[in-house]
Amino acid sequence: MLIIVTLLTIIGGMLLLRIYRNSERNYQVPVNSRLHEENVSSAISGRTDDVIHLRESLVTAGDAWMRSNNADSAAAVYAKALHLKPEHDRRVIVCLYLRLAGAFNANGLYDSTLSVLTRLDSARIGMTTADSVCCQIRLLDAYSGKHQWSAAARYYDRLNTVLQNEAYDSLSASAYEAISRYNISRRFY
Repeated sequence: MLIIVTLLTIIGGMLLLRIYRNSERNYQVPVNSRLHEENVSSAISGRTDDVIHLRESLVTAGDAWMRSNNADSAAAVYAKALHLKPEHDRRVIVCLYLRLAGAFNANGLYDSTLSVLTRLDSARIGMTTADSVCCQIRLLDAYSGKHQWSAAARYYDRLNTVLQNEAYDSLSASAYEAISRYNISRRFY
């Protein structure tokens, strides 16, 4: 692998790396293999100063860590991706903040979640409706974890309203899971 990394770096291997990554994404591979691939991708990207691909590699690695129930490592990787050179695509920044908040929630670091989401709000980055729903899910989980039921109830009500009025197929399952966790923790069976 080290020989491949060296060769790809020498010949400006970003094109080859993209081809390799695109072909590999079509196959389901174990998390450890995906993390190894992302470490190689990060090494190549880091050596060629390609910030966009380095950030993509870090996000993919963070997602793999989250799927393997290692939220500590995921949070570290997402934070590293956020601290790269400023991103012109504000959507990427919003997604990174939301992923970082999710990793903190998974670790039970609810104050950190609230801090991250406050930074996102103060950055005045425009969020889509789906981003807003995702943010509300994170806030419901954080306030429920802190047992601040009145604050949690606000996001519970907002999520219920959104789910009744609009269909967000990609976020509906997550929203219903957060609502269920809230109801169970409040013993609203």
